[in-house]
Amino acid sequence: KNFSKIVEHVYCCDINQNFLNMAEINCQDKTNMSFHKVTNSITPLYFLNDASITKAFANAVFVHCHTNVLICYLKELHRVLKKDGLFLTQYCVESSKSIFVPADKNKIENTINKLNFNILQSEKFTTIHDENFTGINLLLSK
Repeated sequence: KNFSKIVEHVYCCDINQNFLNMAEINCQDKTNMSFHKVTNSITPLYFLNDASITKAFANAVFVHCHTNVLICYLKELHRVLKKDGLFLTQYCVESSKSIFVPADKNKIENTINKLNFNILQSEKFTTIHDENFTGINLLLSK
């Protein structure tokens, strides 16, 4: 909602239609926002054109996703980000709670390298919700 004040367009997507419906109701006064249900994990950003966005973020999303899902999103983000576009996210590498899904850090890093993303930031972080949790904050540029 707040991003709509500083960017040309906000594309919101989720796998849960109920969450999208709530977001759309909360943002009904914003004319530069669109809402899209993700129905395909291979091409989750189907609604975006190639090289069409400058910034993307997924906050507290990929800590709940398997490695192959994150890899599909990285490939799609590489497709839709403009040159020098930015992507900010986090993912889990270790956890004792089933709500968090540890990703294979080596596969993620290999994918990032194969796609020629620049890693601007990669830092470990923890959470109060799981003392055994380790995640990676990640900022990439294309």
